[in-house]
Amino acid sequence: MEAAYPDWSALPEDLMALVLRVLDIPDLFRAGAVCTSWYAAFSAVSRVRIPVTDASPCLLYSCAGDSADTATFYSPSAGAAFKVRLPAPAFRSRYVVGSGHRWVVTADEESNLQLLNPLTTAQLDLPPVTGLHHVESFTDEQGRSMYNLYGDDPWLPDFAMPFTPKNLRLFLYHRAYVSCSPSARAACVVLLLCRQNGELNFARLGDDRWTHVAESEFVRQGSGYRGAAYNDKDDRSVVLAPWGDMLQVWRHVGVRWSENLQVSAEIADEVICPTQESYTDDIELYKVDVHDQKLVKVGSSELREHALFLGFSSPMLLSTKDFAMFKPNCAYLTEDSWENICINKYGCDEAGIWNFETETLESFGTVQSAHPWLNWPPPVWITANRS
Repeated sequence: MEAAYPDWSALPEDLMALVLRVLDIPDLFRAGAVCTSWYAAFSAVSRVRIPVTDASPCLLYSCAGDSADTATFYSPSAGAAFKVRLPAPAFRSRYVVGSGHRWVVTADEESNLQLLNPLTTAQLDLPPVTGLHHVESFTDEQGRSMYNLYGDDPWLPDFAMPFTPKNLRLFLYHRAYVSCSPSARAACVVLLLCRQNGELNFARLGDDRWTHVAESEFVRQGSGYRGAAYNDKDDRSVVLAPWGDMLQVWRHVGVRWSENLQVSAEIADEVICPTQESYTDDIELYKVDVHDQKLVKVGSSELREHALFLGFSSPMLLSTKDFAMFKPNCAYLTEDSWENICINKYGCDEAGIWNFETETLESFGTVQSAHPWLNWPPPVWITANRS
């Protein structure tokens, strides 16, 4: 006689919803993929558990008072926050260097990069840091693991700067960009902009090394590349506005000194100057004149009632006609200052709304008091819609 197995797909939807409400969010997503009836219960529960109703950017950060493996999503559009527990390494130990297509690029304490989907907790390793052409590992006299970072000075080809694994990521990684969702596997390309001179490297999922892109003759020696965004309409890496213009955004950073910044003894070796902090002094907008091959400085009206989102994420332009909760012709900022993070990793990171008319940084409102964030890892913009 065959054993009788319960048909879990036949569970009443209200009973299924009771079960799904107590699952962690990643398990909630897995349950929704089981069958049609479970997906119906998932859809109902996720509207409550994940209060994000559109594709507008959310802030992803580590919240004060949470455990080290917990990350917080805050949706300015919904005015709500929710939390997710992420896989090792602990979220608070990571350095966030990019985001796109609902995934973030993070560097662990060995300076190796991972792609992480914070909603589903899917995680993919990228080629190791020693897979870059100018990084090698060695052991110092005390037996500690170290890295040598070689420069590109033709007069000093053997000159290398030594770094501890934890600190190399701060100095080396400028920004990472994701071409498309990693679900596309080998079609997904991660573009990595490295210091010292804005070098380009890329890797496809499954690669064991980074491919170095030789410096173009059109890029001045020592200036390198500073930013990119992927345009899925023609496969070019450009900063492209929805109406077709190519824009450049120049964020100018100033330095000030504060006597109020304190650093505890256990993290003192990770902070170079505890009283120095950087801040956004100005933001300039330029339109690329492709025909005449020049930049034309423009005013914020050229954003055409869009809100601009900047940080370690890929730059985004969002129509405020469709998302009225955002201010038009303004820039929503999170920290992306290498100087601030490297010099004072735990200092006062910037986040706010840049008003181009008054040239001042305005507050996000009550989000910091209602859902306080820590400055490490640097908060980043990410889309988190459920579809």
